[in-house]
Amino acid sequence: MAYAFVDKQWHTCYSEFHAMFSTYSERSVWLATERLKIQDRAAGRQLAITAERLALFLSEREQDEELARQLRNDAEAAPHRKKIQRTDAATPAPGASAPPTPPRPATRTAKATGTTETAPTQFRRRPVRALEDL
Repeated sequence: MAYAFVDKQWHTCYSEFHAMFSTYSERSVWLATERLKIQDRAAGRQLAITAERLALFLSEREQDEELARQLRNDAEAAPHRKKIQRTDAATPAPGASAPPTPPRPATRTAKATGTTETAPTQFRRRPVRALEDL
């Protein structure tokens, strides 16, 4: 974004890549410009830094950052996946003989009131454990 003083008034001028640059801070655009200059110097080139080149450079960096973020997420999730795999290996396969499950508590209806009574608390099913508890 730039400003121009025309006919005694200030006007706001937007780049054709304004949508791309609006998601970045001024500092990050400056850093990207400096990196482009370093790349040009290393390659022995002296090209002008245009809005188009800068937008292309930033979009490439976004893809690199997205890949790096995914790799970090994968590395962070690896121990959790190992835990799940160990837990899955410890559980019997479908169709294999598993220990019998206790019967569900009987429910009976009071004839006079129509209310339902359940078995005492000690016989109720427990909630499923979360993966963090394993």
